[in-house]
Amino acid sequence: MANEKEFIITLNKVNKWYGQFHVLKDINLNVKVGERIVICGRLDRVNPP
Repeated sequence: MANEKEFIITLNKVNKWYGQFHVLKDINLNVKVGERIVICGRLDRVNPP
């Protein structure tokens, strides 16, 4: 595991709700300097009915 000082972004146990739709469930993410990330999903999941 990398040293925490190497991370420029750290997310721990992130949750996001849209109404009653739980879109992110206990998400953990570490991003180092120079890394590129992409977060994608189905468009119909972004806007629940």
